[in-house]
Amino acid sequence: MSEKTSQYQSPVFAVLNDHEFELREPFVFEWLENDDLHQITIPAGYSFDGASVPRICWSLTGLIPTGIHMGASAVHDYCYQRRGLISGNTLKKWDVQMGWKPEPVKWERSQCDDMFRQIMVAAGETPWKTTVMYWAVRLFGQAAWDR
Repeated sequence: MSEKTSQYQSPVFAVLNDHEFELREPFVFEWLENDDLHQITIPAGYSFDGASVPRICWSLTGLIPTGIHMGASAVHDYCYQRRGLISGNTLKKWDVQMGWKPEPVKWERSQCDDMFRQIMVAAGETPWKTTVMYWAVRLFGQAAWDR
């Protein structure tokens, strides 16, 4: 298992309606994995639906589309919409001699879900919400992945 550490800064976004949000600034998340620094950047102007929590669950569970997990939601939606194909403009790896180098990858669905969880943890989301939301995307995310 790899050692991962990260630092989180909340995204700047606008509420377009009750189920759509737009990044006003690029959302950047950096993490250290096995002594390598990685960075994923979701561009300003990207629209996403926050956490896809059915409305009926909002009051029953306390889980809502918005919250400190918005950065995780933006990255997760971005990765799912591309079925894990992440371009070098979006994903980069730090090279001591060359600076940020593009790191195009093809993530599996499980890797996208793991990144969702990792960003929620870095954001300081409560452990129970992190666990419930992670398992929701693991159990019910296949249809969104396939779209």
